[in-house]
Amino acid sequence: MRSAALAYFEAHSYAEGEISGTLRAALIDQASARMKRGFLDALGNFESGRLPSFRAEQFRRLDADLNATYGKVVKADFSGSTFQTSEIRKAQRAWLTYRDAWVRFGAIKYPTVPAHAWRANFTRNREAILRELLSYQTPAQ
Repeated sequence: MRSAALAYFEAHSYAEGEISGTLRAALIDQASARMKRGFLDALGNFESGRLPSFRAEQFRRLDADLNATYGKVVKADFSGSTFQTSEIRKAQRAWLTYRDAWVRFGAIKYPTVPAHAWRANFTRNREAILRELLSYQTPAQ
């Protein structure tokens, strides 16, 4: 779980933050720290009993939304920003590994929570990140 999380946080911080200029390294570190805090906050919520309770059909809808948004992101024109589609694809693959690590961890630590609830929870969060990326695309002329 830890290695999957760190790999995703690094990929996300490098590829999906609008981070350019002389502060780039500091901004990458800041983005990674924000992801780590989010991880710890989620774990704290789960330990407090606030576990994901999504239904299977909710996961299917969220997954379809994620796929549609991801499709828009990889086709977007980010020429006015620091984003590169190839790096976003790497971050997406790292996120899938991270999500699946949560599913495996959840099955052991919180066996009453079904896999689709874990997937829905993290898919919803990932789709929001991808949606935000779309706000950086270069406007059509």
